[in-house]
Amino acid sequence: MSRFFILYSLLLTSCYSNRNLETEVYNCLDSKINERSVGKSKEFFNYLKELQQAFIDNNYLQDLTKDSYLSFLKKLYNNETLAGEAFKNIDGQVSADFRFNLGTMFVYYKNCHRGLEITNAQTIAKLNSKLEIYDDLESKGFDDYKSFERLIDNTDFRSEKDKQMLLSLIYISVYTKSR
Repeated sequence: MSRFFILYSLLLTSCYSNRNLETEVYNCLDSKINERSVGKSKEFFNYLKELQQAFIDNNYLQDLTKDSYLSFLKKLYNNETLAGEAFKNIDGQVSADFRFNLGTMFVYYKNCHRGLEITNAQTIAKLNSKLEIYDDLESKGFDDYKSFERLIDNTDFRSEKDKQMLLSLIYISVYTKSR
């Protein structure tokens, strides 16, 4: 009986320490977007879906896989005119309010990551790595291929919201490079 209790306790503890941090981050982001009047989070995430579709419709992404994101980034950084072309083609399909709110959303997103209470060492290392990449991208004006490559490697491509967040940062880069 005591072995069963110990096994059950270990299982319960491991489930708690492996809770879904992605859900916690996005719940925090939803809350911040809604309370700060950046727009309603449902609308914001719909804009992110529209952004994904615009990248696909304009043949910048073939699909929403890691390889497709990497392929677009390679093209973006090897072709000086692609950012201007992509921005021109996609901008009309994206709300101006959405574009303005991307920077604010990014700050909220980073703060939500930083606000998590985590005890699992592996999760802490992964999260710190992602935050380091975000800070690196931000300090380089969202214009650094290696940082994006690292971010893609740290993106969970099974998660729609993770892919959307990645694409929103790529869009900021496209916007910045097109100026």
